[in-house]
Amino acid sequence: MNSKKKIIILASAGVLVASLALGWYFIFGRSNALLAYVPDNAIAVAKVNVKSLLTKMDYEKIKQEDKVADQLDEVKNEMPDFLSEAMDSPLSTGIDPFKDPVAFLTLDKKSGQVQFSVLMSVQSQEDFGEFLKKFEAELDLDYKFRKDVERDFEKAYPEKISERNHAIAWNGDLVIFSFQNGGFEDDTMLDLVENTLFLNEERRLSNLEAYNEFESNLEDLDVFINLQAILNDNRDLDLPESFTSQINNLNGASLHLEFQEESIDLTIHNYFKDQDLAEKNNFFGEPNDSKITKYLTSNGKAIGAMALSLKMENLIDLIKKLDEENSMNEGLMSEFNLSIDQVGKMLSGSMAVSLTELKKVEVTEYQSSLQYNPFTGEFYEEQTPVTYEKTVPIFNYQLGISDANLGSKLLGKLEELNLILKEGNVYVIENSEFGKLNLVAKNDLWIISNDPMSVNLAGNGEWNAPQNEDLNKALTSEAMGMYLSLDINEYGTSEDVQELKNDADFEEIEELANLLKNVNGYGNNESIHLNIGLKPGEGNSLYRLSKALVDIAKF
Repeated sequence: MNSKKKIIILASAGVLVASLALGWYFIFGRSNALLAYVPDNAIAVAKVNVKSLLTKMDYEKIKQEDKVADQLDEVKNEMPDFLSEAMDSPLSTGIDPFKDPVAFLTLDKKSGQVQFSVLMSVQSQEDFGEFLKKFEAELDLDYKFRKDVERDFEKAYPEKISERNHAIAWNGDLVIFSFQNGGFEDDTMLDLVENTLFLNEERRLSNLEAYNEFESNLEDLDVFINLQAILNDNRDLDLPESFTSQINNLNGASLHLEFQEESIDLTIHNYFKDQDLAEKNNFFGEPNDSKITKYLTSNGKAIGAMALSLKMENLIDLIKKLDEENSMNEGLMSEFNLSIDQVGKMLSGSMAVSLTELKKVEVTEYQSSLQYNPFTGEFYEEQTPVTYEKTVPIFNYQLGISDANLGSKLLGKLEELNLILKEGNVYVIENSEFGKLNLVAKNDLWIISNDPMSVNLAGNGEWNAPQNEDLNKALTSEAMGMYLSLDINEYGTSEDVQELKNDADFEEIEELANLLKNVNGYGNNESIHLNIGLKPGEGNSLYRLSKALVDIAKF
């Protein structure tokens, strides 16, 4: 059988599963039962809410799109008879396509290979066996089928040992498909599929408290990372001792994806064994307050911003533990006549950066040329300044200062080393690829900016925080936050924006660019929340995203 036919048959199977799920989601409800069959040595687990995704995608409507309809017609024309029959009579496959599937990864300790497994619910053990035999025959897979009468389950795997990179086992409740790179001669794949069907209570990942917490927060797509299993398989990792207590305190982490009407929400959780220890090792500070947005912009706009609040004492303590030879104090810091402890005392731990627009500025670069001195007979390198206009992002960086005296000491040393130049009340950094940089030192803040208006901040001039609810919420809700506008029309003057739109690649993503509004997020050491906002429109975010990707595919 040629490879093209195999691909078409596999694509047909994908269409079949989607159709089964769509046609029967009103009959079958959600079920988390398959999560209990995941073994405790799984390093990652993923669960998909098929009903929710197909409903939000509006599969029936999407498949009417010209591009999708053409592809579906090609698949249907090449589809084997047994798949066509299965589409007409979905339950004949023996699979319950709408009980949410679960996938997990394990590590084969003998071969060192990662094993990928998928669990699905079974309606009829006999029907699934017959369906699999038809599928195997169509693809010439040369399977060996075996039935265990005593334990009432069946399994199938390639006859040739050299081709045994996957195995399938099923009973009246579930089927497991397991795959591994390369062949396996020690039957580890068969052990995996058999043991999963009859997993002992004490071997279940559901015994882990973090996994149960993950299971109680399921969305459209959910992934759990079993950090303890990963560590157990990698005990020989050469990790710094200062990280050991923090890593061992982590039970796991999870990712949850949810498609809302006009946004896509992503949440990441860390699960700790000991909350007190987690706080002791926490580098993040308190939620940022509105002060952090005070000097973001001179024009009232910000197309992007990030803010961070750190616990300097915890961070300096970690740096000192990692710097066993004290090289930082004796090297880099000694250049500026400051110790690492003094730097920790000088900084408040707060910082923020914002982008306000794209704008043409004068940039000076130095070109090197080799010159000859006829009087000495020697060659020398000459630096020639070249000034030209360049479109760059206008940015403002803020660094919180706790000790103004130590800050002044550092600025004086930077000036002495000719790294900055004082012009009135402003320090200037020349020869930047972003244009002339101004450094304004206030009592509790340094502001570094290539915005010409920043010189006004050296007096009593102040800027207004952007009147943007998404931005202000993202930057001040937690210890870290970020915001980025995805509306290219906000990036600057029509001339600068047009240059971006004239880019050869822009046409291919224009549909997507016209759909997206912004990305904003916030978080701390326990969780991170990310939100991709969409411009107002009809349909759920997943449907609109799917439609945009279909339109992009037309190129």
